Amino acid sequence: MKNEPKKAILDDFFSKNDDVRAGQMFGYPAYYVGRSMFACLYEGKIGLKLPEAMANEAREKNEITYFQPYGKPKMREWVQFDFDSEGDLDRQKNLLDAAIAYAQTRSSKK
Repeated sequence: MKNEPKKAILDDFFSKNDDVRAGQMFGYPAYYVGRSMFACLYEGKIGLKLPEAMANEAREKNEITYFQPYGKPKMREWVQFDFDSEGDLDRQKNLLDAAIAYAQTRSSKK
């Protein structure tokens, strides 16, 4: 399964942040701050929820695309990228941190 080895990488990466908890969304690994999901693992790629302007800017990079689980329409606040190691995540740390921060602002409004 594409997600199994990558879930361990994400679990380890996010374990360093006390605000993040692992869970599931539609049977796939997901990561939350409070009740707000900010990341999920789908078909071996990580999907991140970002402010729309940041998501648009991120998609200008070749390796980052729209997140479209189950072939659904493009989601304007969601991006996805592939990764094979914690080093790959470190290279996108600014996006990962931004997704966590965005979830923190949404979670505090609930």
